[in-house]
Amino acid sequence: MEITANQNILQQEINIRKHIQAELAHSEHQFQSLVETLNEGFGIVDAEGRLTYVNAKFLDMLGYARREMVGKKISCFMDHRNRRLHKKQMSMRQKGIETPYEIQFTTKDGSAITTIVSPRARFDANGRFQGSFAVTTDISALKSAEKALRRREQQLREKTMRLQEMNTALEVLLRKREQDKTIIQKRILINLRRLVAPYLDSLGDTRLSERQRFLVDTLKSNLTRSCRRFLKDSRRP
Repeated sequence: MEITANQNILQQEINIRKHIQAELAHSEHQFQSLVETLNEGFGIVDAEGRLTYVNAKFLDMLGYARREMVGKKISCFMDHRNRRLHKKQMSMRQKGIETPYEIQFTTKDGSAITTIVSPRARFDANGRFQGSFAVTTDISALKSAEKALRRREQQLREKTMRLQEMNTALEVLLRKREQDKTIIQKRILINLRRLVAPYLDSLGDTRLSERQRFLVDTLKSNLTRSCRRFLKDSRRP
């Protein structure tokens, strides 16, 4: 009876383990189904920073096959500057700090992609660091658009400065033109007075008939009025 009871207990334990394994397998399948359909990169690293899992999107982002990434340190896919940044971030992760950060990966063809990494640290029951997993978003297109926008803004600033310089130059030229115009008009007025007024004055000193004197006075009056109008017009903006 005791042997039979022990066998029953053993069978129950086996059944429980099988059930747990089945549940774990089901959970693993659900997990992989979820992360493989993500439109973002997803990866898991151990405490040494080695990749233990990468989803299809992350592979596509970097251009590698799964066998080329799994088992390697994720820092292998970064340049020297970004490796230093990654090392600093892993140190923060060991302290439980999980702030998203920007970092660049180097793709298989040697180009760089800019990403936002949203990490989560993993600890065991005793609080020992076991690694981390992260969702990685490619923001290269956004960065390119921002760069193009900054370049466009710089071009607009330069064009605005050139237009302002041109406007200033035009204002100077227009001011000079008005000054030259005033000088020329004054010279014309002076010459007109010098040439015509003395002649009319000399005519006025001669013996003239009443009609002739009337004509001379009319010419003087018209000359004075014309000069005044000419001077007045020259002062208008």
